[in-house]
Amino acid sequence: MKIRTIPALSAVLILLATLTGCASPTSMVFAPQQNRALQTIYQGQVFSVAVHDQRANKHLLKVIDHSGKKQRYPANTSITNRLQDNFENGLTNQGININDNPSDAHISLSVHQLEAIVEQSRFEYNAAFVVEFKLKVVKGSRTFTKTFTGNADNNGPLFYDVARMEQELNQLVTAVFSTLFNDPQVRQVIEV
Repeated sequence: MKIRTIPALSAVLILLATLTGCASPTSMVFAPQQNRALQTIYQGQVFSVAVHDQRANKHLLKVIDHSGKKQRYPANTSITNRLQDNFENGLTNQGININDNPSDAHISLSVHQLEAIVEQSRFEYNAAFVVEFKLKVVKGSRTFTKTFTGNADNNGPLFYDVARMEQELNQLVTAVFSTLFNDPQVRQVIEV
């Protein structure tokens, strides 16, 4: 009888250790990759650049448990600063000179959605990721606006993994930036 209880006890201890390892985060790592593979396509273009976080809810991760209770987790860093760095680096890699002084050439990026939403049931999770940026280019008397979005889903057995949620959201932000930087309409407006 003792031989059977030892494996059962070991299994319970391993399960408890695994579950306690899935403790809730206090924040979510926000670190989208830089778009380094961009071609220099703009020569002599000078713009001022700004990023604005216009989201109603400032969290990155929302978890809804099986009882409907919601928990929200912020980013571990300033989202606006991180996006500003990525945005400016991408534009600079494409050949744009950034001038902090307001001018008649301005590019702004407004963040309307940036979130991972996890619905956690007792034995599985479903996650949805959404990113929505609105780009505005003002050059002289012309104004151009375009919205760039990205969506992704993820699901699995048992409990969600915070690192996986961070990775998926960061990759989605990188993909939306890549689409924005390579958009032919944006290129046309900036080049003219």
